[in-house]
Amino acid sequence: MTWFSDKDLRELAGSASYSRGAGYVHAVEGVDPLVDGVKAVVQGTDRYTVWLKDVRGELVGECTCPHAARGLFCKHCVAVGLAVLRKPPRPKPDLRGYLERLEKTRLVELLLTQAGEDEALFRRLALGVVGRDVEAMGGQIEDLLSSYTDDYARKASDVLDALEEIGDDERVALVARRVVDLLAEASEVVEDPYGLVDEQIQRAVGLCAELCAAHPVDAEELAGWLLRLDLVVDFNLLDFAEGLGDAGVAELRRLVEEEWRGGGERQRRLLQLREGLAMLANDDDELVDAVRDGVDGPQDYVRVARALRSAGRDAEAVEWASKGFSQVAAYQRQELVRFLVEAGEADRALELQRRELERQSWWENYVAFKDLAGRLGRWGDHRQWALGRLPGGDLLVRALLDENEHERAWAAFGEFGCEETTLLLLADVQVVTRPAEVVPIYRALVEDTIGRGGWDKYKAVVGLLVKLRRADPDFDGYVAKLRLRHKRKSSLLRALDKAKMR
Repeated sequence: MTWFSDKDLRELAGSASYSRGAGYVHAVEGVDPLVDGVKAVVQGTDRYTVWLKDVRGELVGECTCPHAARGLFCKHCVAVGLAVLRKPPRPKPDLRGYLERLEKTRLVELLLTQAGEDEALFRRLALGVVGRDVEAMGGQIEDLLSSYTDDYARKASDVLDALEEIGDDERVALVARRVVDLLAEASEVVEDPYGLVDEQIQRAVGLCAELCAAHPVDAEELAGWLLRLDLVVDFNLLDFAEGLGDAGVAELRRLVEEEWRGGGERQRRLLQLREGLAMLANDDDELVDAVRDGVDGPQDYVRVARALRSAGRDAEAVEWASKGFSQVAAYQRQELVRFLVEAGEADRALELQRRELERQSWWENYVAFKDLAGRLGRWGDHRQWALGRLPGGDLLVRALLDENEHERAWAAFGEFGCEETTLLLLADVQVVTRPAEVVPIYRALVEDTIGRGGWDKYKAVVGLLVKLRRADPDFDGYVAKLRLRHKRKSSLLRALDKAKMR
C-alpha cells in the first residue's frame, strides 16, 4: 500500500509532465525503500536520482534534473511514482521501534559508521558536538563555508539549521552576520544556476535581522555592515529597522549620501538602500526621487507613477506612465495600461495604444489595442480602423477569423496567402461552405506533415484526415493511395490502422 495515488501524480505534475513521465517508466532503475519514501534512478538525457517522500501523508518529489531544481514535480518523479504504484514496495520495517530497543553503544556505532560514509550526516553531527559553544561553532562554520564544494548550498542549509537550533543568543547574531559574509563571497565564485545558494543567503539575512532586533547591537557598526552587504546581496532594509534604531538609520543615511556623491556604477546598487531609507522616513517625495533614479524597465515606470500618486502628484504620475509607453516593448505595457485605467485615464491609455498600432502594425499591438478597447466598450468604434492597419497576409487573415468575418478572411487568404497554422483554422471554418476548395488545402497539409516524420506528426496526420473526411467525397480512395505511396512508413500505417483508416 502506497501513501499516494495516480491522481496525486497527475495533480502535482500537470497533464504534460504526467504524460511524458508515463513514457519513462521503463527507464526507472532500482527503486530502493527509505525511511520516509523511496529512491530510484531514471535514465533520461542523463542519469537522474529521484526521491519520493512521505511528508505527513503528502507526496513530495525531489530530483536532480534541472526541471525539478526549479521546484517542479518533474516527469522523472512521475515515472518513479508510476513504477511504485505498479509494484508497491514491501511493508516498511519498524525502524523506530528497532532503534529504540538498541543498546546505546550499538546505536552510537551505527551512527559513526554511517557518518563515515555520509558527509551530510557527519556535518550535522559535528555541528551538534559544539552545541551552544558559539565560538567553536564559528570556527567550524568558517572552515565549512570557505570550501566551495558542489554541495555548498546543502552545507549552508546545515549551518543555518544549527544556528537556528541554538536559538535566541546575542553571540549567534555575530556568527550569523559572518555566515552572510561568507555566503556573499561564495556567490561570486560558486555556480548557482537554480538559485539554491541565493536562497540560503536570503535565509541567513533574515536570521540576522531577527537576531539584531532581539539583541542590542552597535547601530553604527551595523549600518556600515549593511552598506557593504548592499554591494552583493539584495535585502529589505525595513527588516533591519528595529536593529538599527534612529542612530543606525541616521548613520546609514550619512554613509549612503557620501557614497552617492562619489558617482559611478556604485550608484545603481545604492538605489535599494535609498528607497529603503525613504520608506523608513515615510517620505514620499524622497521615495519618488530614489525610484526615478533607478528606472530600468516597465515595472520601474509603474513604480515611479505609483510613488508620485502616493505623494499626491497625480498629473506627474500620469505623465510618467505615459512616457513609459514609448520606452518599453509591446508585451511590457500592460502594467502601464492598468495603472492609467486605475488612475481614471482610460482614454489616455487607449490613445497611447492606438498610437503604437499606428507606429508599428504588429500583432501584439493589435491585440493589446483590441483588448483595451473591448474592456472599455469601445471596440465597435475602432474595429474597422484597427483591421485596416494590419498588413495583408497572415495577420489580417488571423484578425478577420478572430472577428468571425470568414468570407473576408477567405478573400484575404486568396489575395495575400497566410501561414500554415492560420490556413488550417481557415479551412476548418470553411469546410461546410466551401468543401471543394478546402479539400486541396487539407491534402497539402497532410503531405507536408507526413514529410516531417515522427509519431507525433503521424498522429497530427490522423487529425487532419478526420477533418478531410467531412469534405472529401473521394476520401477512401485518397487514403488508399496515401497508404500505397507511404507503404514503407510502418509507424504512419499503424496510426492509420488505429484510426480505422484503411
